[in-house]
Amino acid sequence: MKRLIRADMSKEDMVKTITDNNPAYNEGATWIRTEDDIADVQELWTDEDFGMYPDFTKEMAEKALKEGKVVVYSSKPFELGSFVTPSKMYAESYSGNGKIYSQEMNLNDIAWIDEGEGQIVKL
Repeated sequence: MKRLIRADMSKEDMVKTITDNNPAYNEGATWIRTEDDIADVQELWTDEDFGMYPDFTKEMAEKALKEGKVVVYSSKPFELGSFVTPSKMYAESYSGNGKIYSQEMNLNDIAWIDEGEGQIVKL
């Protein structure tokens, strides 16, 4: 069973927020559709295999876990259900025009999919 750092919002409520505001457009896309799709960011960021993005290091992840906050990036403006990443490089790769957005967010305001991607559940 996966857990969150703290229970600010239930996984059921997270799924509902995402489904109501940014539902998956097809079955093959990476998306949060069920509670089982939500990972524990603490487990993700302390895993020995951590290191998907060169611009979001293990040290940066440890600091974010300690503080409960992280700067996230997106190729689109921040809205409920939007995808975010702690990797500026990853966000830039999705931006067609080179513009990206950034914001410091609480870790629990994001339903994490994997170590580098999540969906906003609270603004």
